[in-house]
Amino acid sequence: MSDTNQQPFAGIAGSPSGIVLVKTANFMILNSGSPVNVIAGQSGNASTPPDMVWDYVNAVLWICTISGSTPASTTWSQINIVGSGQFTNIIASGSLTIGGTTSLGATLAVTGAATLNSTLGVTGAATFASSVNGVTPASGDSSTAMATTAFVNTLSTPAQASYDGIGRNKLHNPKFTVQQRGTGPWTTNSYTADQWLLGVTGDSDSVSIPTLSDTDRAAIGDEDAAYALLNIFTGASSAGDYSTVAQRIEGVRRLSGKTCTLSFWARASSGTPKIGLMCIQNFGTGGSPSASVNTQIGVTPALSSTWTYYHFTFNVPSASGKTFGSTAGTDFTSINFFLSDYSNTYGTGIGVQSGDVYLWGAQLEIGSIATPLEKREPQTELALCQRYYTVFSSILICGYDTSSNVIYNDTTLPVTMRASPTVTYVSPTYFNSSLVSGNAQSPTDVRTQLTITTTGLGYVSCAMTCSAEL
Repeated sequence: MSDTNQQPFAGIAGSPSGIVLVKTANFMILNSGSPVNVIAGQSGNASTPPDMVWDYVNAVLWICTISGSTPASTTWSQINIVGSGQFTNIIASGSLTIGGTTSLGATLAVTGAATLNSTLGVTGAATFASSVNGVTPASGDSSTAMATTAFVNTLSTPAQASYDGIGRNKLHNPKFTVQQRGTGPWTTNSYTADQWLLGVTGDSDSVSIPTLSDTDRAAIGDEDAAYALLNIFTGASSAGDYSTVAQRIEGVRRLSGKTCTLSFWARASSGTPKIGLMCIQNFGTGGSPSASVNTQIGVTPALSSTWTYYHFTFNVPSASGKTFGSTAGTDFTSINFFLSDYSNTYGTGIGVQSGDVYLWGAQLEIGSIATPLEKREPQTELALCQRYYTVFSSILICGYDTSSNVIYNDTTLPVTMRASPTVTYVSPTYFNSSLVSGNAQSPTDVRTQLTITTTGLGYVSCAMTCSAEL
């Protein structure tokens, strides 16, 4: 060690040696005659406290910076030095700033702030009681350098880039763009936007499909967000009261025995409700099928007015040993978004709630990782929905026949439906005819019949819906 201005100095509390302190003007740690570090101090005399004092006890260097006249107490930093610029132990009671490459072979303990302007290698334990400020690596950097909170947050935010894993999302119409039944409101047990089912007992619910604003799109981080599902609900407090929005996925065995991940965006503009998420396996109808199996997926934190991304990974129970209904194709897995559940009927634990909830971009995929939302082509999304529900906004059936005779018309459905659909005719307008009716001949074809009133030409104009919902 070398000091150009070493002088004894007494009266500073906490001296490790208890004997002598040394003030310094230019203090150098020497290794084989070469300076390793230079610390600038303040020159003075034995009666004037310097900016820095040091003490050297049993091969341990202690450094203390002080100010004022003979302070009653000081804080000392211990530095153990072994070899060329390698530290075996640093204990800093205040702030620690490292401006160059430093190798630390033992323990690092910092009770103040630590600022790393270059490389710090710690082979022992590192303990920080305050903040650690480091350099944020560039995107794609595989360095093992310490990352900042901002950098970690960029990794945890879901990317919105395209992803080519076709068929990942087992939920249909996740963006609520297919609206064959309109945009609502719906207030009773019914389908809303295609494939999304409102289930309500006792509660008051109103579901609609509002358009999203540029502000919403910016918050979600996706300009493709055009519509949301909104449920304005008031929970009731009688046994069995609940509110849920659900989607039924055809075929229990498609998901049974698998690890799945559910992800979605949500917010609330009224109240701070939580969403209780439930997977329900229904083994179909006909005969004596096994009872449904309910599996809790998770519960969100209380929603805020800010769009927030949520994802939950869960295990779907095996269907092994279960008895399926005798009516083929009626079993399904339901993913439920519970908004109120007074009696904890479905085990969500959310209790009675009121408020409103907006949903967008729901995705259910096999695996333990939430990937970016799969965005199918609009025609593909429509066709997936038409397997369960198809609307003909206007059909015209006409023919010439004698009085009271029946004419027939066959309509080919746009896709093969899940089963032969239930056919409904809406707002018929008759000319010289009556009693329009029909039935599905198969999952691909509907036959409509019309009775002619008097001999001559007759017709009916109406809308037609075909439903094969689960």
